[in-house]
Amino acid sequence: MMVIIGVTWYRVRVNVQLNEWLGSFYNLIQKALETPGALAPDAYFPQAWTFGRIGATFVVVAVLLSFFTKHWIFRWRQAMNDFYISHWARLRRIEGASQRVQDDAKRFASILESLGSFFLGSLMTVTAFLPILWQLSEVVTALPWIGAVAHGLVYVAILFALLGTAGLALAGWDQAAGPRIQQSDGRGRLSQGVGLRGGSRRPGPAADR
Repeated sequence: MMVIIGVTWYRVRVNVQLNEWLGSFYNLIQKALETPGALAPDAYFPQAWTFGRIGATFVVVAVLLSFFTKHWIFRWRQAMNDFYISHWARLRRIEGASQRVQDDAKRFASILESLGSFFLGSLMTVTAFLPILWQLSEVVTALPWIGAVAHGLVYVAILFALLGTAGLALAGWDQAAGPRIQQSDGRGRLSQGVGLRGGSRRPGPAADR
């Protein structure tokens, strides 16, 4: 887990370096457009080399982060399966217990991988870019409809991030839970129908009609 946190933080630092490179590169382009012939072609080569170094580092770090994350999730999923199997004497009485253990562990691990890694990356991104935004907001001394606010861009960014997160969570709450409930209910009805027809035998053509 500490390796994943460390690699995630390093990837965020690479993003900060890429952001700084974009600023210097576009300043160079703006200077070349304002004064034609002011810059020699050799002035672009260091920028290209810097971008190549940052891009190569980002690719390596992204691959390592994906590997460590999936490996950790796989080990956690294996541990959950081992835990449920150790209580198999109680779980075996439940209809479709083996499939439920496998599917639920896989689904929980997938949700944790997507939401957990995204939340960790977003939190570290905010931590890394807030000082930059704090410096940039020194030139913005007032906000529309509000008035003078020191470093107002930082507060606006944090406010919109919180409102967007809460809005998306409320909007996706019912949509995320609905299909899971319908799927579980459908499995229960299917198992009941198979049981009524005599154990594990498949329903005949008459049941389909």
